[in-house]
Amino acid sequence: MTAKLRVYLDLLERSERGLAAAFRTVADRHAEEPDIYHLLQTFASRSEQQAEELRPQLARYAPPSDSSSGTLQPPQLGAAISGPLGLLSDLQSLHLLASHVQSSQTMVGQAARALHDEALMDVIGGASQQTQQQISWLNSRMKEAAPQALGVPG
Repeated sequence: MTAKLRVYLDLLERSERGLAAAFRTVADRHAEEPDIYHLLQTFASRSEQQAEELRPQLARYAPPSDSSSGTLQPPQLGAAISGPLGLLSDLQSLHLLASHVQSSQTMVGQAARALHDEALMDVIGGASQQTQQQISWLNSRMKEAAPQALGVPG
């Protein structure tokens, strides 16, 4: 069971790093939007910190011993589109990436409970709260951006 958990811990750590990179990319793409730029830079730092907090947990679990365990790949940010439609698309992509992180956190957290791994449960618990805050903000910002992006004639 621990080798399989290692696969998901590895996925979660790489997904957090990918989300951090995506936050930075979108922040740079939409730097003219002050709330976007600064908050996404903050979110990126938090995701990087969450990934770092997973490193000791990864070290506690053996790497997969058989090739059937393989590795799982996190989703990626899409291509750049300019203007309000691009902002909405980027926010939606970030939402999907953050939701992937959140679902991975849920699965790892459930395994940690089953294993009675208090240290891993603590790491996942804190990370889950931060990811939920990111998702909530992304939902709000998408709702704010959608009317201009989709309703205003271009």
